[in-house]
Amino acid sequence: MLENMFVLIKRFGFVPNSHQSYNTRSQPPFLSSLIVEYYHKSKDKEWLTRAFSFLQVEYNFWMTQRIHEC
Repeated sequence: MLENMFVLIKRFGFVPNSHQSYNTRSQPPFLSSLIVEYYHKSKDKEWLTRAFSFLQVEYNFWMTQRIHEC
């Protein structure tokens, strides 16, 4: 599931909440929690480094396109 999310981030810059190409809505930002859980089980630092790069892309999406000032 995480690898699939990485593919979506690579393609769209975020994890879309549906398969429609015009969709600009993202899933709630649970990716970081999933990455932490996986790392605690696997202890794979090489994978964690790779995962972090995708997490940075998703974080950028949330900080630049999902913040609305009141």
